[in-house]
Amino acid sequence: GGIKGGTQVVLQRQHRKMGPCRKRCLGLAPMQSSDCAAAAGTEVRQREPRQQWLLVPQDVRLLVSQYLGPAAAAQLAGASRDSHSVILCEWLWHFFCQARWQRSANVCVYKSMKDLYRDSNGWYPHRDGHAAPPAFEVHSMELSVSLTMDLRMTDDEIVAVSTDASSRSSGRRSHAYIVDPTTFATRESIEVRGTAINCCDLGPDLFFLGGDDCRVRTYRRGASGGAGYMPVAEHLCASQVNDLRLTRERALVVVRTHADRQPAGLDILPLERPDQPMSFAGGSRAMRGRFVHAVDGFEEGCSLGTIACSGEDPMTGTYSAMLFDFRRSMPCVADIPMTHQRRGYPVDTRLWPFRAGREHKVYANLWHDEVWHGQGTVAMADFRYAAADQCVCFQFPSPIDDFQCRGDAVYAVCAEPVVSTQRLRLSIQRSTPARPATADCLCALLEPPDGPLQSADERLTVLSLCQRGFVMSHGKHLSMGCVVDPWR
Repeated sequence: GGIKGGTQVVLQRQHRKMGPCRKRCLGLAPMQSSDCAAAAGTEVRQREPRQQWLLVPQDVRLLVSQYLGPAAAAQLAGASRDSHSVILCEWLWHFFCQARWQRSANVCVYKSMKDLYRDSNGWYPHRDGHAAPPAFEVHSMELSVSLTMDLRMTDDEIVAVSTDASSRSSGRRSHAYIVDPTTFATRESIEVRGTAINCCDLGPDLFFLGGDDCRVRTYRRGASGGAGYMPVAEHLCASQVNDLRLTRERALVVVRTHADRQPAGLDILPLERPDQPMSFAGGSRAMRGRFVHAVDGFEEGCSLGTIACSGEDPMTGTYSAMLFDFRRSMPCVADIPMTHQRRGYPVDTRLWPFRAGREHKVYANLWHDEVWHGQGTVAMADFRYAAADQCVCFQFPSPIDDFQCRGDAVYAVCAEPVVSTQRLRLSIQRSTPARPATADCLCALLEPPDGPLQSADERLTVLSLCQRGFVMSHGKHLSMGCVVDPWR
């Protein structure tokens, strides 16, 4: 008993000599509240990142995923079951689609917004690792005027400019049709008497017409949505207007031609100062001796600083892709010959149609007299590599009537005669840089039997694209294809 009592006294003395930290380490003293908080913080810091992510409320996780973007947000799906459910949220993918394509997102035609994003707004469908062509729901309508000269399609409307080719110039009737892309009903028909309308372009609440009477007509949408377009201005040019583009600087770039359709020159018409135009004569020093046949703006936006043109050298007959900066006194900044004989093209090869794609890249159909009997070829030139000897060429199975660029792909209307029925088979073909030697057929239709089979020189087919689909004119017919879910 004495030994036990003596040992207890010694332990009590040692306990009194210990500091508080030593006591806590040996488990001999209770923790204070501040010490508990510090220990809890250490425990949270030692947790795995996945456990910390689970402590975040779900609505905050949605906002974080929205901020990260689709690629980084998809990587969080494996963090936990709750994170996987967040990534599957339709609202999140709806936001991603709206952020990428704005009002052009085809959210009404897909049930799953994640599928819509993966299918690139319906233009590149994928399922189970397999690619498929896009699907379209095609509608057709007949116009009252026989020949469509130009065409524009946006998310809000379709503008088709048509001319009565059978009438003489003095009695010729031209119409600009404003068509609803959703209901395919004609909202408005604007008639222009006594001249042929050759071209059009659209701007915010504006559209422009250019014709054989040497005038550029400006129309503005009324104050209320249903008021339609009203004429607001006319500008007289030195010769006939064959093509025009509206720039972000609120100026029109106008291509002028003579009565025989030979190029005459190019004008810059500021909308705010229409009485102070700039004019460049064809073949002048500012044009590097070239005659401009066509102009176009890049996908990022049409600007006076980057206007793409196709120009002809009258001495050699060769065509070039040209880049202009009209803010300079000498506007031509790049000139790439594309139809030189050393590349194996016939002497009479022309660049028609001519389109600008993404910045620095231009595309042109290599047109010559023998093209109707062979295949179609679209050549691409990059202004960043103007010294390159070769152009990338996209091959199509039949002659090309018209084409458009979207992204890095080329969409072409190819015509193939069906001799047994004396009709044309028109197909929309797509070729991509990954496979430029082949093209995929996206849509095909037979041209209505309006008359005898026409040659390529007599026929005019116009194509326009937007994220919602395509519109194509052939004769007096207008065919509109809207993107739909191919797996519906």
